[in-house]
Amino acid sequence: LIIGNKGAGKSTYIDRFFRSTLDSETRSRCLVLRIDLRSSSGNITGIVEWLDSQLSKLAEKALFDDELTYKDLQGVFFREYKRWCLGEMKFLYDSDRVAFKIEFGKFIQNQRLNQHDKYLAALLWHAVGGRQKMP
Repeated sequence: LIIGNKGAGKSTYIDRFFRSTLDSETRSRCLVLRIDLRSSSGNITGIVEWLDSQLSKLAEKALFDDELTYKDLQGVFFREYKRWCLGEMKFLYDSDRVAFKIEFGKFIQNQRLNQHDKYLAALLWHAVGGRQKMP
């Protein structure tokens, strides 16, 4: 997290660091998510939710080239998917895979739309564990 006054050189520092200082292999393994806080409403009580939402959107774009598919999201939530298959939703998984996938899709949708902090955490776990990226 880099904070400073307008014109202090924050963006210049980051650009130069990634372009000149880091070797190309390390640079290719980085997941850089940039947010300009000037685009926030400035409401301090909602800043964490706003940041989680913005970071989630940026992480989605950085990790997935096209529109997200069910399979992409299943990968992001792989740990939860396996837990559902083996744990609390095992019997639904065994008896009706389509119904299971619909229920899991509802879970994912709730995370994406209503629980940005948990969705962001899942995206970052996927970036690190599934993609070997450094956020």
